[in-house]
Amino acid sequence: GGFGGGGSGGRGGGGRRRGGGGFSLQTGQASEEAVIRGYDFTVLRMVADDLSYRLEDMDEIDANSVRADVERSSPELEIIPDPIALFDRRLETTNVLSAVESANPEGFQTRVAYLNPDGTETPIDLRTTEDPDADGPGLVGIRTIPVQTLGGQFTPLEELARVRTNEGRSTIIRTDQSRRISVQYRFTEDVAESQVLLDSARERVRAAVQDMVIPAGVTVELISADTDTIYYWMMAIAGLLIYMILASLFESLSAPLIVFGTLPTAVVGSCWALMLTDTGLTSQAGPMALLGFVVLLGIAVNNGIILIDSIGSLRSRRGFRRSRAVLVAGRSRVRPILMTSATTLLGVLPLSLEMGGDFEIWPPFAITVLGGLAVSMLSTLLFIPVAYVGIDRMKAWLVEIGWPGILLATLMTAGGAYWVDERYSSWFWTGLSVLPFWLAFLTVVRAGLHVHRSRQASAVQIDSVDRLEFRTLTKIYGAPGRLRREWARFERRADRLGVSRIDLEDAASVRQSFQWKIPLLVLLGFFHVYLEDPLWLFLLMALTWAYLRHLGMCLLSLCVHTRPNSDRIERMWRWILPLAFFLAVHFRIQTLSVTIASVVLFLAIILTFILADRVRDGRIDPERISGRVGWLRRGLYKSAASVPLIGVQTPPFQALAGVSLSIEKGMFGLLGPNGAGKT
Repeated sequence: GGFGGGGSGGRGGGGRRRGGGGFSLQTGQASEEAVIRGYDFTVLRMVADDLSYRLEDMDEIDANSVRADVERSSPELEIIPDPIALFDRRLETTNVLSAVESANPEGFQTRVAYLNPDGTETPIDLRTTEDPDADGPGLVGIRTIPVQTLGGQFTPLEELARVRTNEGRSTIIRTDQSRRISVQYRFTEDVAESQVLLDSARERVRAAVQDMVIPAGVTVELISADTDTIYYWMMAIAGLLIYMILASLFESLSAPLIVFGTLPTAVVGSCWALMLTDTGLTSQAGPMALLGFVVLLGIAVNNGIILIDSIGSLRSRRGFRRSRAVLVAGRSRVRPILMTSATTLLGVLPLSLEMGGDFEIWPPFAITVLGGLAVSMLSTLLFIPVAYVGIDRMKAWLVEIGWPGILLATLMTAGGAYWVDERYSSWFWTGLSVLPFWLAFLTVVRAGLHVHRSRQASAVQIDSVDRLEFRTLTKIYGAPGRLRREWARFERRADRLGVSRIDLEDAASVRQSFQWKIPLLVLLGFFHVYLEDPLWLFLLMALTWAYLRHLGMCLLSLCVHTRPNSDRIERMWRWILPLAFFLAVHFRIQTLSVTIASVVLFLAIILTFILADRVRDGRIDPERISGRVGWLRRGLYKSAASVPLIGVQTPPFQALAGVSLSIEKGMFGLLGPNGAGKT
């Protein structure tokens, strides 16, 4: 080995260069690659330059896309010690290295500083010249650097080592202990969209490589874009196996499709997580992220399996209708779905932390799983019921169309897919168009059947209707939805019984809840120590503020009967937490503008609450405000009253309450609650 003076040497065991921290998912066509391997870097660079020139001259290849991952060489000075000369003079390579370092005009700084009488320390620089910016000794001067032997004599460096100039790289990439250079290129859009032209272009590239004069010990390997599709095949095989198992368990071919409906949302969640965490899909992180997608196939479907199994059990064993089974299963399975997903998320969470060393490969995998599972957990509760009802209706729709109509739509779909393939010569667009074509042709067939059956039904004599009866008609304008009614059920019950909510929930259960709430608070504290990004720190501190406020309210609710001044303590707690939040933001993020913006936002929310409460309590009527700045006050109060979740809710108005009607033949008039009449 030798000493390099221009660039740092690469790892000897096969290091890989890592990309930047940005999130990068390549769009469009993927790059082809030519990998050149050998042991002499100079020869490898010559072969890479020759191949790059040949590729740039091809019409099928985008000349701007040809890029070799070889950096421009920087000059360096190599000092190669002579082991025989060092042995004769009883010297070691460290003696030569020390002599070379002492010849540097900048010198070096000693480890121990000079201690002044007043207790301060002064660093000591050792150098051979007074001016540290002076020119170095040059090539001739380095060859004559004196090296002291054990006997106290000085020997020129050129008698102990060979000194030469060379060009080196800052990074050396190795594969199987051999150096390599990668030349990447992309075909033009016209070539990439046609499989025939793409195969012909690849043959031209292979012919160009064969025409090159490749030295002995050098190999050139062409890697096409579809070589890296092994992970996609893994995901396809995993999806097929999961579908087969679910189809056999549910005894249905449509139930697995409903369960798979959460996978697109899981992929979107994984991409969001990779972008938010600034995780780059480099040559090392990319395969681990794809592995995370493969694992996500088997994890994200678990929530859907729980929900679909519950819906099927309610319909088959208890005779529930479809709509009621979906509603009941959705309400009863929320807690198990959230618990199973939360345990999995917390289990994978430690792998997403960047600990350095050998653990650097796990964050892309864990972040992919965390983002996908978190989004699929929420989408399961929203998408699966809708997909279940939709596919169930579609099955009834197919039964209505019948096998002849389905066969006709399928044949028309095959014709449309053939047209797309002839038009674009792309399997991707052909496969993407099959489902829309099939649904569109099924709609056309169903519309034709509906017109035909309507004409047949119009020819049939229908008995006349002599009387219409409506019983218990009820209409409430502004009635709360199902979610709001379920959310406020404890408050309604407490109002009826005249007790507080803590009595209904049982104080013992509140105390037991602290067994899991306190560890969660400790977990939040750990993230405060780990995170350094200002945005994530601000969001974490806001979450901690809300969580501490919740814990404080729980403690105060337990003390409401034992401490008469609990209201005062509650008010103090509500004002101490914001102050602590602003101080934490100021000292952790250390950006005055963020602190000021947080204070202004908090005061604006408090002002909105105060104004909305005045309107809600009837102390202020915005329509009756007058004066010089009455228009401004009216605008403020109206704006505060219209803010969602904070403002004044429109009170429900019951227009009809259990009205029954009986309409017979003849003229009948109706007068609505708003005075409008209908005949």
